[in-house]
Amino acid sequence: MQLNWDDYAFLFDWELYAINSHQTSDYKAWLKLCKRFPGKVLEIGCGSGRISSKLAQNNIDISALDKSPLLIKMMKSNHPNFPKEKIFLGDMTSYILPQKYDFVFYSYSTFQYLLELEDQIKALMHINKFMNPKAYIAFDICPYTCDLPQEQQKVLLYKKYHKELKKEISMFTSHTVDRLRQITNWYDSYVLEDETGNRQVIHHHLALKGIRIEFLHLLLHHCGFKLLDIYGDFDLNKVKADSDNLIILGQKL
Repeated sequence: MQLNWDDYAFLFDWELYAINSHQTSDYKAWLKLCKRFPGKVLEIGCGSGRISSKLAQNNIDISALDKSPLLIKMMKSNHPNFPKEKIFLGDMTSYILPQKYDFVFYSYSTFQYLLELEDQIKALMHINKFMNPKAYIAFDICPYTCDLPQEQQKVLLYKKYHKELKKEISMFTSHTVDRLRQITNWYDSYVLEDETGNRQVIHHHLALKGIRIEFLHLLLHHCGFKLLDIYGDFDLNKVKADSDNLIILGQKL
């Protein structure tokens, strides 16, 4: 089943701030790392430009890549000062980039959208070709992707009012976990209701690959990188038992 990002794109940023505002501070980690490793930067999985635009405002020489045409269109519209020649529409496993980079990062679980080992290797081998010698690579990984109950029936996750759309949004979600393949699938439905009672229903499918540190260490080495460090939050502190996000830092060999 294909992930239908374009059907869901207009809710992407709104939902992030509405129910997962903690994630919106992730730009702090990327800003710190960009300043630590100055040079040309590439964000893979830029979405509507939330992170890249903030980094550009801090004088980071950044380019951005995403595979969703609608999200790229939104980025160009929402951030008109971001150089359009540095915004790329394409797949992370095959897109031909116009230059080489000193620091590349996969934001907001982007690397976990690669569900098969073959695609993970293909993506890393591909980006390696567009990185300068001894360039750095980093990933935002959710450590508990596949630690959920194996199955959850559809439940109401939230009901919130969208001011811009002037609609109340009820979001229902269910999930299944494939323990063998280490993949969690979420099946979400959004019911949008306006003041007159008219309803619109949107269905969205999301699948993420669970990634263990030991596996990523081997994967990076296989693809020409070495693992340098692991951080447990967006302030780049040490990993704790309750760390919601892991920032994984590597370097091209």
